[in-house]
Amino acid sequence: MDQQIVIRRIRRKEFERLFEITGETSYAKKVTGLSERRFLRIAKLYGLVEMVVPFFDMLQKDVFDTILVAASRDRIVGEIHLVSLGRSIWAISSAAVDPAFGRRGIFKSLMGQGLNYISSRHGERVFGSFRTDITAVDKVMCKMFGFEIFEKLLLLQLNLRQIPNVEFNENTTIREANRTDAERIYRLIKSISPNKTGIKRTAPSDFIDSPLSRMAERLMWSDSKRWVMEVQGKIVGYVHFAYTPPQESGELESFYVIPSSESLRLIRSLLGAVLRFLYERNVRRIVVYLDDEWRSTIETFESFGFKHIASYNNTVKIMRNNP
Repeated sequence: MDQQIVIRRIRRKEFERLFEITGETSYAKKVTGLSERRFLRIAKLYGLVEMVVPFFDMLQKDVFDTILVAASRDRIVGEIHLVSLGRSIWAISSAAVDPAFGRRGIFKSLMGQGLNYISSRHGERVFGSFRTDITAVDKVMCKMFGFEIFEKLLLLQLNLRQIPNVEFNENTTIREANRTDAERIYRLIKSISPNKTGIKRTAPSDFIDSPLSRMAERLMWSDSKRWVMEVQGKIVGYVHFAYTPPQESGELESFYVIPSSESLRLIRSLLGAVLRFLYERNVRRIVVYLDDEWRSTIETFESFGFKHIASYNNTVKIMRNNP
């Protein structure tokens, strides 16, 4: 790597340049404005807490997201965004390199430094997602750093032009989830994706929004909802979606319906209710990541107008002494 390039923590004044890099390299940003939401939140929070970050570093406490950047003469040419999810689990939320510097080993160095940082925080598992057509990322993450693919996803996008016409069965109820639903939601998802919940160490508490997350949403002009679908008092479906009205963007972050003879009708009912809700709040661009093995679910989404625009691999690295 070029000797003039240094990897360090981002500075407050550099977020505008960060937006430029992620805009040039992130396919997701081109189809939905939600990727900006993440950085807008961090930029706002970082401006408030920049002076105390070194103090938390000394205590090895990760209260805020961590962004490391590759800088060439004070110009950012790459970034890696690390998020602590709790329980010694971390996620690489994004990693990007200026295309003009793409062949200088910067991505490899950012990944190595990022994993070293996570190791210093006693992280045990690291998750990352990348597009299947970007072979360079696959080479670095899987072949060099030992990430393993555990899930293949399809990215679908919808340009919502009208409220979908969906009939709702009187025996079906869709409502906001509450704290008492967490255990039942966990059991539902575990029954559908046992491997994923095991790898991610999913727990019932993951389905309860904390006051801190709600505060962060208000700082970035966004909101999210967790809904359950019940049939005769039994939870048969769950959806978690986020939306940002100023950007007219939304994302279905989780969507599960228990397999049964009524699955297709239930999927249509739950999806129709979410799309109606988003349409009434002026959200027009919506994306969702679905397991590529869920053929009937994917076909149902496509019947609403969703289109397949990219494929992704979800990967995990089990941390040992050495990244």
